[in-house]
Amino acid sequence: MKDDKIVKISLGQYMVSVSNDRISLYDNNARYSEFSIDNFDIHFGYLKEMIKIMNNIIKINRINKVDSKYNILVLGFGLGGAPLNFSNYEDISSIDSIDLDYNLFRLFKKITHSHNISVSKKINYLHGNAIDYLKYCNENNIKYDFILDDIFESSKKVDYDLGLVYNCLKNDGVFFMNVHYNPKSYSNMLKRDNYKNVGFVENNEYLVYAQK
Repeated sequence: MKDDKIVKISLGQYMVSVSNDRISLYDNNARYSEFSIDNFDIHFGYLKEMIKIMNNIIKINRINKVDSKYNILVLGFGLGGAPLNFSNYEDISSIDSIDLDYNLFRLFKKITHSHNISVSKKINYLHGNAIDYLKYCNENNIKYDFILDDIFESSKKVDYDLGLVYNCLKNDGVFFMNVHYNPKSYSNMLKRDNYKNVGFVENNEYLVYAQK
C-alpha cells in the first residue's frame, strides 16, 4: 500500500502492480495487460490496432450521418483495460465482458476502488464460459456491433467454431481476434466462414479482423 492505495496485489495465478500511473496484470507466464489510470489508454499493440479500426468505422458513420450506438462483446476480461477504454466513447452504449475466472473481476474491482477509478455503468460483467455464451447468443438472437476474442488457456489460443461469432454479429459487424501465432491460418478460417474484409496487422502480437 502507498497513500492507502494498492500498488501490488496477488490473487490466484495473477499479480497486479501499479507504477507510473499504469496498472499492469501478470499471470504465471508474463505480463499480458496494461492501461493508464488517468485516461484508460491501452499499452498493448493489438488493442491499439483494434481501436484504430473502430475509430475509423465510427468516424465514417458520422460523416455519412449514420446515427449509431454500438455494443461490444469482449471474450476474455483480462484486467478490464479494454472495457474501460471502450467506455470512453459516447457512441458505445454497452460493453459485455465475459470471463471464466472470477478472480479477474475481483482484482479489477479491488484495484479500481483503491485508486478511485470511476467505472462506467456501460460495462457488464459476465462470469462464465465464453463459448457457451456465444451459443446462448445464437439461440436467443443476441447480436453485437463489435466482438473481441481475447481468450486463451494460459498462453494457448482457445480454438472453437468461429461461425458462432459470425451469427452473433449485426450486419457489417466486425470481429477482432488477438492471436500470438499463425494469423494467416485464422484469416483463412474466417474466409471459409464467409467473413469479408479479412486481414491482420502485427503490433507486438497479431490482431486478426473480419467483417460480417
